Parts: sequence; structure tokens; C-alpha cells
Amino acid sequence: MIPPSDVAAPLADVPDRLRLAPGRVTLWRSPTCLQLGLDPQRAMVLDELPEPLAALLKRLDGVCSTPELLNQAQAAGISRAEALMMLADLHRRGLVQEAAVDAGRPGWHRVALA
Repeated sequence: MIPPSDVAAPLADVPDRLRLAPGRVTLWRSPTCLQLGLDPQRAMVLDELPEPLAALLKRLDGVCSTPELLNQAQAAGISRAEALMMLADLHRRGLVQEAAVDAGRPGWHRVALA
């Protein structure tokens, strides 16, 4: 888990290593617009993403730890808190999960490019 000292306590429940939930298709509609999932009831569209957040989403494969992703986002110009809020929201919605939950190899998920 992410230490509470990094951000507000409600966000401390983000797993240490994230990946897309199994069966989630990622569809990049443009360089700054990502659709997660195809089911109209459960899919989510993230539009007008700043480039550093878009880059962060492309690395949600379970290889990098969440703190490593936050450090990379911060180095690219996005605050750790903003990046963590986005990850926490995706996690609460079930669009990303702890990488250890699925025994599959990290990094293997379906990606569709627009």
C-alpha cells in the first residue's frame, strides 16, 4: 500500500502494483483520450489527459510499482497527488487491480489503437 504521508489518507488503499483488470480492453481514441473497457455500463472514457497522465496509464501493466509510477509522473510534471487520485479512482471503479490478484504474466493485456 502507498504510505499515507504521500497523499490524503483516503487514497492510501491503492495497491502497490497495478495492472488493468482482466478482460479490460484499452482503446486509445487519441493521444489524450483513453477508453477502458467496452461494456457501456462499466466502461470509462478519460478525455483530455495531460501527456504525463496518458504516459502513466500506458505503464499500468504490473511491472512498475505504484510508487515508481508516481515518481515517473512527478518527474514528467504531474503532482504525485493528482496521479494517485486518478489511480485510486480507477481502482475503486474496478478498472485496474492489484497485479498480484491475477497469476497471469504482468504486461499482457489487450490494447487497441485508434
